[in-house]
Amino acid sequence: GALKDAMREGLIDRNVCELVDTPKDDSRPRDAYSRAEVNALLSALAEMPPRTESKWLTRLLAGVRQAECLGMEWERVNWDALEMDISWQLQRIPWRHGKDCGCAKGVSKARCPQREPDAADGFEMRPCFMGKHFVRPKTTSSMRITPMPSRLADAMRRHYETSENKTGLVWHDSKGRPIDVADDNAEWYRLCDRAGVRKMVPHAARHTMVSILLDQGVSPEVIRQIAGHSTILSTRNYMHVSQDAARAALESWG
Repeated sequence: GALKDAMREGLIDRNVCELVDTPKDDSRPRDAYSRAEVNALLSALAEMPPRTESKWLTRLLAGVRQAECLGMEWERVNWDALEMDISWQLQRIPWRHGKDCGCAKGVSKARCPQREPDAADGFEMRPCFMGKHFVRPKTTSSMRITPMPSRLADAMRRHYETSENKTGLVWHDSKGRPIDVADDNAEWYRLCDRAGVRKMVPHAARHTMVSILLDQGVSPEVIRQIAGHSTILSTRNYMHVSQDAARAALESWG
């Protein structure tokens, strides 16, 4: 797109991207857990500490994205309305040298005394820890207020009551720092082992929520708002009709 604009403005003679063959569509269907697997995961979580249970119920029952979950703050949990304000997510922003920093050649950006986040002017973000920052979601549709179902609300309250730090991040490591994505993934796979279900990526929990809501006859527009998708088409990419729902539909037709 940038090269097309450059051609239009007379800055270049041709768009070299047009000389490249278009890559083949490599889209793969997203998978979701079955109802039996969801029940196994919920049973396993019921035996875990409130911190672990509440974190993964947030993903399974509310469909919160990984970066949104790891960046959740207590001040954005509304206990009266039993809602979560999903308006920030945690992302690692690379560093760049500060203006006129005077660093010698070869000094890494991260070691620059005047280093600063490598973000565009006006990019909305707040510092969290080291190179991790709170940033806004990619689209305004992703900024949403998500209700907490009763089981999630109960787990969140138990986590809050047993937590030493009742401000800042809802979920953090033993030193109060943001949870690393790799550690979060590893915890999910341990949960899958304990529950005896397939080891799919943590994002499958979000796919599963959308699929089950579809099976229950929830309006795609309602699902879109819960999931924070920009369009119904985005929501449909996550939807999976279970075998039970498909069988019931075919039996009705027959």
